[in-house]
Amino acid sequence: MRHSWLKRAQTFVRASFASFRSDRHHGPVHYHPTYQTYENTSVYRGFPLGSLGSGGMSIDTAGGFGELRTNNNWMAPIRDVRGAFWAVSCLAQGRRDARILRQSHTGGREYKNITPVQYTSFRGKVPCFAMRFADTLPVSVLVSGFSPMIPHNTKDSTLPAALFTVTLFNESQQLIDTSFLFSWENVVGYGGTGQTGVSLFHQLPVALRGWLEHSSSAPHLHRGVSLPGLVGISMSRDEQAPEGAHRRSVLGEHVLLAEATPGVSLSVCESWDADAKRPWLLESFVQTGDIPGEDNSSMCRPASAISARTFLRPGEHRVLRFYVIWWMPDHVLETTPYPNAIRGQHDGERVGHFYEHSFRDPASLSAYLYREKDRLYQQTREPHLLIEESTYPHWLKNALINSADAAITNTLVPKDGTMYTIEGVDWPWYFGGLTGTNDQRLSSHPFTSTFFTALDRAELDAFRALVRDGACPHGNGNCDLALGDAEIPYGWPVQILGALEDLEWPDLTMSLLLQIMRYYKQTGDKAYLEACWDEMLEMFARLRREGRDNIPVGGSTYDTFSFPGLFMYTATLYLVVLEGFVDLARERDPAIAHLAAELKRFVLHQVETKLWDERGFYRATEKKETLFFGSLAGVWFARYLGYPSPLPLQKVHAHLGWQHQLLVAPQDSLGGKAAFEISEVSIDGQPHITKMMGVFPIHAYAWQVVSYHGFASIYAGRIEEGMTAIRMLYERIWQRGWPWSADLYGNAGCIYMSHPVLWGITQALTGAALDLPKQILRFSKHTLSALHPMSSKMALPIFFPSFWGMLVREPNSHYISLHIHKHFEEPIEIREIILDDLHQAPQYISCSPSWRLEAGQTFTFYCASDWEIRPALSPT
Repeated sequence: MRHSWLKRAQTFVRASFASFRSDRHHGPVHYHPTYQTYENTSVYRGFPLGSLGSGGMSIDTAGGFGELRTNNNWMAPIRDVRGAFWAVSCLAQGRRDARILRQSHTGGREYKNITPVQYTSFRGKVPCFAMRFADTLPVSVLVSGFSPMIPHNTKDSTLPAALFTVTLFNESQQLIDTSFLFSWENVVGYGGTGQTGVSLFHQLPVALRGWLEHSSSAPHLHRGVSLPGLVGISMSRDEQAPEGAHRRSVLGEHVLLAEATPGVSLSVCESWDADAKRPWLLESFVQTGDIPGEDNSSMCRPASAISARTFLRPGEHRVLRFYVIWWMPDHVLETTPYPNAIRGQHDGERVGHFYEHSFRDPASLSAYLYREKDRLYQQTREPHLLIEESTYPHWLKNALINSADAAITNTLVPKDGTMYTIEGVDWPWYFGGLTGTNDQRLSSHPFTSTFFTALDRAELDAFRALVRDGACPHGNGNCDLALGDAEIPYGWPVQILGALEDLEWPDLTMSLLLQIMRYYKQTGDKAYLEACWDEMLEMFARLRREGRDNIPVGGSTYDTFSFPGLFMYTATLYLVVLEGFVDLARERDPAIAHLAAELKRFVLHQVETKLWDERGFYRATEKKETLFFGSLAGVWFARYLGYPSPLPLQKVHAHLGWQHQLLVAPQDSLGGKAAFEISEVSIDGQPHITKMMGVFPIHAYAWQVVSYHGFASIYAGRIEEGMTAIRMLYERIWQRGWPWSADLYGNAGCIYMSHPVLWGITQALTGAALDLPKQILRFSKHTLSALHPMSSKMALPIFFPSFWGMLVREPNSHYISLHIHKHFEEPIEIREIILDDLHQAPQYISCSPSWRLEAGQTFTFYCASDWEIRPALSPT
């Protein structure tokens, strides 16, 4: 259990570099943008398959399984899973041939007695994938799979399971005897923690606090499973860990199951050794198409397998179904896991998993999956279908659907139902599995707040509970140490010499306020606002106390950068906070509304006086005549909330033009060292490079470029420029081969929490904003008219917690229709439509008596020189 001094030293160096140095991925990449497929390509980390909060796995895009995060081991994935794979064996005209359906094993050691498949083609749409295999065999194979992720359905979206469908095609003119093999390695007992903190001496990091690496030599326990319609194997270990020990987190049960299918013979091998060079399991499968019931050789790495055998006539296909379940409910947290393991004394807390409320064991979950599989798949795909029906460009459809990946890989949902989000999986930095983080949540939350609103609110509540003297913490826990606790490494801002300077981050508090405001405006939950109101006033008071010239100052999400004094990013967010208090306090607390209005006028004057440069841009700070990517964060969030721009639109438009010209256009996002190497530049084009420890250059935080520059540009009328910046990032990660594993800088690395920021684009491209308490729905005329010429069809999806819809305009028509695709709970009612315009006053449309936004309804309005409501063209 003790780590050698050499390993501790090597790990310390790696952790020290992790915050600014990305991993490297240099494998060959064959990506087809038109079809969004990878051919014969193993992307970095693979495709994420799993559920919200319960862990999962990665599918290697060249076949097989890349890494497993099934054992409460988000920060210590199991990567060498040699014994988990698919294979196919065929007998035609007296000749039998077989292939293992992966081109290489991630660990580098492939089995000697079976040939790897020649061709793979992979397409992923989180949380679903499809993969085609082809070779000289007379049978081709299509494997598809998914884990349920159903909006507003926490029960079905947190299941520890993956469902696979295998379709075998007979491409020949002969009868083919075909066998398909699904093998799964027993990794119960394996996993570990991330780093658990760093010791500082005079603000200098000197030593890590330790980490755990779990493995197992305990006897394996494999047993056959027979359930109605299902057969398979349960895999566990003959081991009991002490109460309160983190090791309990990696002990449980994995189950591999196959559906009984007419015309298909199923056979089970309960145990075989995945460590053998020429395992008897494969020897038998290659030669006969059958597998032994058990391999009686010694077991270094126990695994189990199921074979499905069938006969295919010429041109016939057969569908097989398999399930993998990881039942690991004993998630245990220890604040000092490494010292405790050395001492053999444990004080951990079992937090469990949400799925324990609905299922007592893997058998009950298996029966549920078998019964509900079709519904689970159809409801998981519903958001995809609406996006695919849109007139978005293909790259955007693909990027948007797949940007939900971090909701799978980075979340945990313990038994109490609170969602926590890990900042980076598995980021080897000092702070390990830090959850939160509330500064990044401002950009990352559009997906969960829209599709899993209750879980998203629970995460907000976890931060609310930790507010101290009006200040919101940076993190709200750690997936290995403690949850609902800010007294963990980097829970509150820390100081590290040459890297992290500030202990006061006003944007943490503003982020929490803005997200509460967003929740209220989109849901109309007055009881929640009342419950939060006193806390909101306390946070508002804190912001006023910590300000300079009535504007909060200090650190920010840009923690490794230095922006002392009046900082444009902070100022614009504060203007939106003030606008929110003017709006929400007008009837509730007029004195607060008046105070906020006066402060807003004063702060705007300060910004215009001290930060506006007459050359046409806003300075990053008073003393820095530079443009910075995050300067107009508040412009995006104001429009996202349905508020007007906090700054004069002409100046915003001019600033973003300079920002695009100097910070976006010159950058080589595809070939450079990061998606956006430079984040700050002077007006003459001279880059300003921030260096950590005075040595290591820090690149732009890529995901905040999407929201704070890309979305802000779209809202300000610079649609093409905003879309260009966003597309640069996604072209980089897809074409270079890390589409589901991009880090803070858009490089191959940890899976960063802010990937879902792109879901904010559905509102940006329509100007859609919902104010449910006032029953107002807004759109932007400039985006609706600029995105599509009159001669083409427009179909733009919009998603809110209460309904999904599509804005449709047929070619050469002035009618725009809002089709309501789906509603949740009781349909909401809208009494007014406001059509914002960049160049003139908004258009106000009364929905008399009201529009009830119910699934199947269509509402149509007329768009020409003026706007007016017309009767619904095709109400149903």
